[in-house]
Amino acid sequence: MIGRLLLASTLLTGCVTELESRPFHGDGALIQRAEVTQVWHAHCSGEWVAIARQYLLQTGNSHVVVQNRWGQDLGLVDSLGRAWLYRAHQEPAWVGSGTVLQGISWILDCGPIELVPGPD
Repeated sequence: MIGRLLLASTLLTGCVTELESRPFHGDGALIQRAEVTQVWHAHCSGEWVAIARQYLLQTGNSHVVVQNRWGQDLGLVDSLGRAWLYRAHQEPAWVGSGTVLQGISWILDCGPIELVPGPD
């Protein structure tokens, strides 16, 4: 009898959790369209190692995104010349400030690089 009473009491009691979530619709976010203005192939020691794409923002600023051969973003050089390295599961790391060429070199962790205009 006691066993049935305990079973009934555990079945009737419980924990209820409510979770409310809203999808992100860009409320309050500044959404800008950017178009590719230039594409370069980055060569280090004569070997093609990455693609650099320059994007022009609606504000008139531009930034350069550095990608590996498989199209994965490796980093970004912003309009102020700051180079940011992307690392998996971490915030982007600032690796230096300078020219676009220097920033791409820092992101690729490579010596002097050569940028060759290339197709997308």
